[in-house]
Amino acid sequence: NNNNNNNDPSMNIADVGTGGGFPGLPLSLLLPKAQFTLIDSVQKKLVAVSEMAAEMEVGNVRVHWGRVEEMDRKKHGGVYDVVVGRSVTALPRYCAW
Repeated sequence: NNNNNNNDPSMNIADVGTGGGFPGLPLSLLLPKAQFTLIDSVQKKLVAVSEMAAEMEVGNVRVHWGRVEEMDRKKHGGVYDVVVGRSVTALPRYCAW
């Protein structure tokens, strides 16, 4: 969407390898109008993140269980304005996603 307004309601942000919800969960609190997709291959972590989001009444977070490189490109390709991640893979491979 290429909109530079970081609190635009149409802004979609993906957190790849979210683990315990960092940085996606804190960012979702700072940017309540943005939509966050927290992605991780470990379902147990996402269950915990979902419970934390529910406890904090955060309504702009959804989770995706799976590996980012296996995500359906038709559904997710070009959808995200910003992608964040920590220690996921080598930077050139990360940027290719």
